[in-house]
Amino acid sequence: MNDKGLELLKKRYQEWKEKMINYSEKKAKVINLQSELNEMENNEIVNKYLLKKEEFNRLNDDIYEIRRSGLQQNEEEVLINLGTNYDTNRIYVCVGEYTDEYMKNFSDNRYLGSKLENNKFLPVNSEDGVYRIYIDIESNIKVIVNKYTQMTDFEKYNTVLYSGEENPIDFYNRVRLIFFRNCVNYTQEEAIEKVLELKKQNMK
Repeated sequence: MNDKGLELLKKRYQEWKEKMINYSEKKAKVINLQSELNEMENNEIVNKYLLKKEEFNRLNDDIYEIRRSGLQQNEEEVLINLGTNYDTNRIYVCVGEYTDEYMKNFSDNRYLGSKLENNKFLPVNSEDGVYRIYIDIESNIKVIVNKYTQMTDFEKYNTVLYSGEENPIDFYNRVRLIFFRNCVNYTQEEAIEKVLELKKQNMK
């Protein structure tokens, strides 16, 4: 073989030799560790530790999965974010009004696919407000009616709460929280009763 071939042969042999040394060293360590593990397996304290460690790891995994599935929210956040569209009690909070111009943008499809924006609300009884916005405290669904032609009938057949001096969205969240908290801790009838106590704050 030429010099290049001889150099390659030596290089490959050296690589094999280094791997074999590394293998032999690790094999010896494994044999020693296996011997130590065999001794530990007969040790009651070590076995107890391993069982506890296994339980600890399992519980930690369970906690991680539970938190990942939504438990990072506190009770108040969970209750506020709950909701159902099935047979609500038709209790609404009036959160404000929209201008006629703003609503025309939607009917003209210029904001197609957009949600009606909370930051566009006008105060109740605004001179520029033409449409009144109500939100169902159970389903979180917005209902928008013309306050000159539809509001009277809507409020006749539904229960409507007004926020008074309180921020309307904060008031809505507070009513929602009161309703769901009383539903889960007591009865729905008591929840409705608690909510209707706030009706005295109505301000049109």
